[in-house]
Amino acid sequence: PRAREFALRALLLDGNLAEAHAALGAILTTYDYDFAKAETQYKRAIELNPNYATAYQWYGELMNYLGRHEESLAALRHGLEIDPQSLIINRIYGESLFFARRYNDAIDQHKRTIELDANFASVYGSLFSAYQGRGDHAESVEALARYYELNSNPRDAALVRDSFAKDGWQGFMRAMIGKRRPANFWSHIAAGFFAQLGENDKAFAELDSAYERRASQILLLKVDPRLDSLRDDPRFQELLKKVGFPE
Repeated sequence: PRAREFALRALLLDGNLAEAHAALGAILTTYDYDFAKAETQYKRAIELNPNYATAYQWYGELMNYLGRHEESLAALRHGLEIDPQSLIINRIYGESLFFARRYNDAIDQHKRTIELDANFASVYGSLFSAYQGRGDHAESVEALARYYELNSNPRDAALVRDSFAKDGWQGFMRAMIGKRRPANFWSHIAAGFFAQLGENDKAFAELDSAYERRASQILLLKVDPRLDSLRDDPRFQELLKKVGFPE
């Protein structure tokens, strides 16, 4: 990608640019799936500029993808010490708590982020996941509806509320699956719904699609609790290897 070209060019001009090392780490993570080299780049960025909050954020995200949860949370806390008002780092910290299966802590963190900015739409999408992890489906659906409202999408907000009110959690999931959308993350979300519905072949078809399109959400494969029912299937282990996760 062009971003790699720009990062490498910047490093040729000045090998001590923390921002360029961090950018290269992000490319190695999300495009190359070269997690070891990405970790090296993030650590170099932090070494060069210990006050670069975004480097801690991206490093924390990588640690989360790899299931190294304590390292992830420690890096994100460090980022928040530098920039406590960062909505993005606050949200990512809550998401990492979710993937560490600390659902109550994740919900509390997302609520703190909402206190910083009640109109920060993406945190409601993260809160949707955290409530889902806790099994609080009514609150989960309401968080997702709020996400849609803040994105000026009242039709989908009504869809999620109405489908849940009429047919419960399974009805909601089927309504969401039926309303496909082009966003890059959608195959991963649909896979989680199919897994919960016990439709494993369809779940794997979605995950394979996400992998082929290099959708960034495939990086959550190792840690997403919504995919737990798939983990004993040989296809899941094969996909982990294809993405390049260390065993």
